[in-house]
Amino acid sequence: MDRLIERHRDAILRVAAQHGAGNVRVFGSRARGDAASTSDADFLVDIVGPLTPWWPGGLIAD
Repeated sequence: MDRLIERHRDAILRVAAQHGAGNVRVFGSRARGDAASTSDADFLVDIVGPLTPWWPGGLIAD
C-alpha cells in the first residue's frame, strides 16, 4: 500500500465514517504502487449511513 495512504489511514477512515461512508478501498496508481509524487488518491466507498443532499460535497471537502 502507498506510504501516503498508510500514513493518513486513520484520518481517511474517520472522515469517511463521519459522512456515512464505509468499506473504503483505494484503487488506481496508489493501489498498484506506481504513483508519482503528483498522483491523486482514488477511493471507492460504500454508503453505510443516512445521506443528506450535501453528502458528496462534505466528504470531498473534508
